[in-house]
Amino acid sequence: MATGKVSLSGTLEWSIFTDVWMIFKNFYNVQPDNDAYWQALVNAADVIACKYANTPCKNMAEKLILSVVDELERRGQAYRRKRSV
Repeated sequence: MATGKVSLSGTLEWSIFTDVWMIFKNFYNVQPDNDAYWQALVNAADVIACKYANTPCKNMAEKLILSVVDELERRGQAYRRKRSV
C-alpha cells in the first residue's frame, strides 16, 4: 500500500470521477415513474461515455457510469416495491 498523498487533481481519472459524481448528484432524487428523468439520465451518461471514449481510461469511465446508473435504477425499483406494499 502506498504511503503519502498523491495529487490527482487535473488528471484524466480526476475528471472522470468528477463527471460521474455529477451524474450521481444531479440524478440522486430518483423519479421511478418519470420517463423524462430516465431519458435525461441516459443522455447524461452517454455524453460522459463519449467524452472519454478515445482515452486510455475508457473502460474505467464506462464501468463507473454503469455502476452509478445501476445504483439509481436499484433505488427506483426499491421505491416502486415500497410504494406497492
